[in-house]
Amino acid sequence: MLALIFVAPWEYANLAGPIPRDGLQAAAMWALHGLYTSRLGVQPGHLLVTSGPYRLVRHPGYLGAILCLTGMGLALSSLIAMALSVLFVPVLLWRIGREEEMLLTEFGEEYQTYMRKTKRLIPLAY
Repeated sequence: MLALIFVAPWEYANLAGPIPRDGLQAAAMWALHGLYTSRLGVQPGHLLVTSGPYRLVRHPGYLGAILCLTGMGLALSSLIAMALSVLFVPVLLWRIGREEEMLLTEFGEEYQTYMRKTKRLIPLAY
């Protein structure tokens, strides 16, 4: 128990580890260079980003949110938190659908090509 309290924070502050320190959602934000927002929309001068975590999945920010919520539920051993994360997924899938419609309208064939090369949320699966 003491190792969890003292060693884990020390390790986080002093050693580089195999798990990215900024997390998947933060990496998605970074790759978009300030274009990551909570509201759906395309900014003036917005280009389609397919690098960073976007080379693996089309929606790494949403995947990061799902993993974070699920991880919290598991870490807390909370059925309520797990249920909320499960209930959150359909809402997220609906939003992804709206976002992809918007991106298809904005980027057309470029986004269709990107869709053929990448999965929505889970590399090699979905």
